[in-house]
Amino acid sequence: MNPLIASLTKISQQLFQKNNNSKVIIVEPPVEELSLLDRIQEIITMSKSSPLVTTLIVTLLSILLCLGVANTSRAEAFRVGFHRRVIKPVITPIQKMVGKTTNKKRERPGRDFRSPSRRERSRSASSEASSRSTLSSFDFFQDLQHPFGNHSTEDWTAHVTSPEIVHFCFLLHGHRGLSKDLSYMQVMMQKVAAEQKQSRSTHDMVVHTSVCNEGKTTDGIRNGGERLVQEIRDTIEEEMIKRHPELHFLKDGSEPPKDDDPSTIYDVTISILGNSLGGLFGRYAIAKLMANCCELESKTGCYILDGRFRLHLNIFCTTATPHLGISRHTYVKLPRPAEIGVAHALGDTGRDLFRLNDLLHSMATAPMYLKPLAKFRKRIAYANAYGTDFAVPASTAAFLSENSTYAHHIIETNTTSQSTSSSEDGKTTVTNESHGGLVIATLHTPMQPHNESDSESDDLASSEHSHKSGDNEDELDQMSRCLDQLGWKKVFVDIRRELPNAELPFLGRSSADVATPSAIPNLQSLQMESRVVESREVASAVASPADNRVALPMGHNMIVAFSRSRLSTFMNKGGRPVVDTL
Repeated sequence: MNPLIASLTKISQQLFQKNNNSKVIIVEPPVEELSLLDRIQEIITMSKSSPLVTTLIVTLLSILLCLGVANTSRAEAFRVGFHRRVIKPVITPIQKMVGKTTNKKRERPGRDFRSPSRRERSRSASSEASSRSTLSSFDFFQDLQHPFGNHSTEDWTAHVTSPEIVHFCFLLHGHRGLSKDLSYMQVMMQKVAAEQKQSRSTHDMVVHTSVCNEGKTTDGIRNGGERLVQEIRDTIEEEMIKRHPELHFLKDGSEPPKDDDPSTIYDVTISILGNSLGGLFGRYAIAKLMANCCELESKTGCYILDGRFRLHLNIFCTTATPHLGISRHTYVKLPRPAEIGVAHALGDTGRDLFRLNDLLHSMATAPMYLKPLAKFRKRIAYANAYGTDFAVPASTAAFLSENSTYAHHIIETNTTSQSTSSSEDGKTTVTNESHGGLVIATLHTPMQPHNESDSESDDLASSEHSHKSGDNEDELDQMSRCLDQLGWKKVFVDIRRELPNAELPFLGRSSADVATPSAIPNLQSLQMESRVVESREVASAVASPADNRVALPMGHNMIVAFSRSRLSTFMNKGGRPVVDTL
């Protein structure tokens, strides 16, 4: 066997032999056992002889590293073995050498070793700190899996007995996603909930990641939304029984106790956080939940679920959700025939997203879908700006239309200078350095009453125009305007610094374009003008940056700190500041 292959194979055996029953089987004659350092030295010597050998070494070691990091069952064995077999043999001789050098410097005539000087004490402390930091560097690996470096002994999932109100937050994954994709977000929310329980002992919070659509995201928004409705009902019932044991009859189907008062209503709040396609699942599910499973309480204006739970709709938040669909919003513009082909390839969900049916149009314009959404205390939409999201560009994530003049008030922006100003409508514009500097602007659309008769006439006019002209620009304009009327907070994220990026001078905006009065400036320029901007202005401002720096469009998962595996967690850690401030 080639000595290079034998050496690499032996290294892999030594790295994975602890806590792992599987071994790499090789057939070779018995050879003299060499230490790990001897084998590494042998490989380095061979690599100097041929570039091909060097390339092979790098490739094989990369494969070993990926296997150790990505496979959670072997990750711990890889970490321990790597430290014991590689790091420790290299660090220990260096530490001993540093220790001998330090002792020689201390052995000066006339110096009392029992009373070291302040400088020596400081040097010794820094040496110990350096040693500790070397060993604690493996916390990096622990930060790539649940609970992401939060080693608190407190049980964040512990519940409060008989709370006055229970807050439910449902986290919804996206297309072809899993519940653990949003595990970092779940951990951060549970941590905040545990802190809040200490000051508000009569309140409790449940952070639930949806599992009903795992492996089932291709059969359409309707089916995914219907499954989510049932999961929301089951989760509320199950968690409320844990906190109020007197409700056990709801689950086992037994007769209610004699002392049970049927008029007793338990207060709960619902918040929805949907990532990508999960945001559309959430919008559909809330509408169906209110229509089929709830009754409106006239006195409070709240919905009563299953005759027992009073629902207070709290926050509806979406991250990189295609509210206007994907048609006309692809990263690379496609002709309509190509869009139709891609839609059919993606199944029922693709046909919904590319608007081969009227589902998304109805969800954005019909009162059945808009009224429940308007009941939420807040509506927030996060979008990746400057072409950093391949799957869902900012125009559809923030439902911006090139033809819409709907007013957008700039609440805050992230600029290099700290300033405060007031706009004409009295709103204060404040620069903000939160979110790790990743958020470039936060805008607000004022809420306006939705007139059902106007909506019906708009639907008729839009359908007639679509049949005559063959395009759907008016349809997109109507969808954007109807959603804006609900009143949204729109947050634009610039994730370019966390992605591979480069400066391309020929792609930047020319000075002539910026100087033209009709040209649309960037978001910072709009904020400095202290005026109300239009939807079409924002759409142009977030499409391309004022500078000439472009990045790979890989921000779709980073905006939620996507954490399915250690490898994906490492690649998307740059979005954690955004998640931490949610």
